[in-house]
Amino acid sequence: MKKVMLFVLATCMIATLGIATAQAGWYNAMVTGTGAVGNQSTYICLTEQSATPAFTNRWFILNAAQAKSHLATALTAISSGLPVQVYFTQTGVPPAYATVYNMYLNNGFTN
Repeated sequence: MKKVMLFVLATCMIATLGIATAQAGWYNAMVTGTGAVGNQSTYICLTEQSATPAFTNRWFILNAAQAKSHLATALTAISSGLPVQVYFTQTGVPPAYATVYNMYLNNGFTN
């Protein structure tokens, strides 16, 4: 019985090694819109820049603690036509209205 249990346990462990887990992460994106809504939230519309974009014209919320600086970065990106790098803590593709925690103007470098 112990050998069967060990075999089943080992098989399960080996089978799960090949499963990729989605990580929180950085995305290169173009800012297609941004703005504040009353006294509540600051929003940004982004299109991810890859051959098959993870999101297109999707709205996100800027982290309240950095909303002013992120809004300035977003407006600079729009006026200069440069992409930004944004960071989400969600695993996988960030859903609409997910929070952007970090954002940097991207002048040609990537992670």
